[in-house]
Amino acid sequence: MSELPALGIPTNPKFNVYDIREPCGTPPLCYDFSTSDEFLNRDDVQEVIGVSGRKWVECDQLVHTFLLGDWMTNLMPQVGWMLDNTDIEVLVYSGDKDWICNWRGGEAWTLAAKWEQHEAYNQQGFEKWMVEEEAAGEMRQLGNLHFLRVYEAGHMVPMDQPKNALAMLNRFIKNDWDLSPKEFVQ
Repeated sequence: MSELPALGIPTNPKFNVYDIREPCGTPPLCYDFSTSDEFLNRDDVQEVIGVSGRKWVECDQLVHTFLLGDWMTNLMPQVGWMLDNTDIEVLVYSGDKDWICNWRGGEAWTLAAKWEQHEAYNQQGFEKWMVEEEAAGEMRQLGNLHFLRVYEAGHMVPMDQPKNALAMLNRFIKNDWDLSPKEFVQ
């Protein structure tokens, strides 16, 4: 019998592709989402969020199958257009322990994006991103493009670093990209 690929098979991966620090405890998604499944399938919760009569699943196979056609779609030209032609803030973030959407890949595509400030953005170094006086990550930014590497986080940054994820979202909502010491954890 031949050896399995380095990753294993999708239904039983050899390691957690979403967080390299953790084993894949519950294949194929590696996490036990039963608590959220139970919560989101409660009648009272479904009524409040306006989806009564539906069944929640964390990864619907039919939806997944239809999205496979977009798996390799290059949206970089649209991001470049957005950066050049709108005031929309673009935040790309990755946990530094994520394998499947690793921070080096996110960094590479932000560096490769073609837009008017492309060369100036690429000359920017990383600045420390602090949350409550602790280094929480590193950010490269120019204009309305911001790339954030979040320390000690896998694919699910809010689950791994809830305080830092809240600070990131508050910064994004308030459109405050000044990294001088202050924070938005509230």
